[in-house]
Amino acid sequence: MLAEVREGDHVIVTRGDRLFRSAKNALEIAELLRDNGVELHLMDMGGPVLRSSVSRLVFGILMMVANMESERIGERVASVKDHLRKQGKFLGGAMAVGYTKDANNTLRVSRTWHKHLATMKALSDAGKSTRSIASAMNEQGLTISHNTVYRVLVQKRKTDGVVPVIK
Repeated sequence: MLAEVREGDHVIVTRGDRLFRSAKNALEIAELLRDNGVELHLMDMGGPVLRSSVSRLVFGILMMVANMESERIGERVASVKDHLRKQGKFLGGAMAVGYTKDANNTLRVSRTWHKHLATMKALSDAGKSTRSIASAMNEQGLTISHNTVYRVLVQKRKTDGVVPVIK
C-alpha cells in the first residue's frame, strides 16, 4: 500500500491495530504518510488523525494502548496454554511420539512407548547415532525422526515432563 499511495490520497482504516504491527510501526508509517501528503483516517478515532499535533498525540497514545493490550492478550494465552500443558492436556498440532489422547483430551503414554524407549536407550548406550536409532525404530513400526530421538534421550520434550507415567 505504501508504494501505491500518492499525495492527496486518503487511507481509511476501521481501527489502527488493523494496519500497524506495533505502536512504533504506527508512528513511523503515520509520519511517512504525513510527509507524503497522504491523509490517514481511523474510524474508531472519528476520522483524520494526522492534521494537528493534538490528533497525532492522541493517535500515538492510542497505538501504545493497543500495543500493550495485544501483548497482554499474548501473555494470557501463553499462561492458559502453560496451565493446560501442566495438566497434561493435548493442545493441538501433531501428537507427540509415544502419546495418545483420551476422551477428555488428556495425553496418555501409549502402551508400547516404554518398550520403544528402552530400545532407544539401549541403542544409544551401544553408541548408535540418533539417525541410526530413528531408522531402527521406524523399522519396528514407530515413526520417529532423529531430532525427536535426540529430544527423547536428553529429556527435552515439554510433554515428557507433564504427562503422568503409567506402568
